[in-house]
Amino acid sequence: MKNKAIDIYRGAKGIESLNDYDGEVVDIDDDVAKSVESEEGLAHLMGLIESLPENYHIVFSLRYVHGMSRKEIADALDISENLVSVRLNRAKQKLVEQLRGGGDGRG
Repeated sequence: MKNKAIDIYRGAKGIESLNDYDGEVVDIDDDVAKSVESEEGLAHLMGLIESLPENYHIVFSLRYVHGMSRKEIADALDISENLVSVRLNRAKQKLVEQLRGGGDGRG
């Protein structure tokens, strides 16, 4: 799976906004949103994304950094679209927890 993701990273273009998420909404309060508005906050968020467990990090990056659809990700990684959605939601939940100051992002 990791090699497939690396190949996709190399061929992918563009950046898609997290605002384009079309699945289940993760509750983000104003404090969390404000914490990523600055360049320092954005750098912190990128570090948190990198620290996600590999399965979450790959799917999250393919969706939001490389702009792939859930179907494209599922096909590329040979997993179900439902599993892609689950991993995306869990990744976002972990990121919100981290931005609120809890845990190390790997659990």
